[in-house]
Amino acid sequence: MTRTLPVLVPFFFASVLVGPWWVSIGVGILIASLSQRYIPLIFGGMLMDMLFGAPIPAFFDFSFLYTAMFTLIAICAFYFRDRILE
Repeated sequence: MTRTLPVLVPFFFASVLVGPWWVSIGVGILIASLSQRYIPLIFGGMLMDMLFGAPIPAFFDFSFLYTAMFTLIAICAFYFRDRILE
C-alpha cells in the first residue's frame, strides 16, 4: 500500500502537467484509495486550476473546479475509509 505511493504521487503531478484531465482524476482516486495522504490531491487540483482553470459561466463563474473536485475526492475517501474499514 505505501510502497506504491512514492511512484504514484510523481506520476500524478506529471499527469497534472502534461496528461489529460481524466488520467489525473483516475490517478488521484487511486492515491486517495491506497493511502491516507490527501494533501497531494489538493495541491494537484490547485496546480491544475492555476495552469488550466477558467471561469465557467454554467457554475456562476466558478474557476476552482479541479481544486473543488480533488477536495471532494479527498473528503469522500476519508469518509468512506472511516465508515467502511472501521
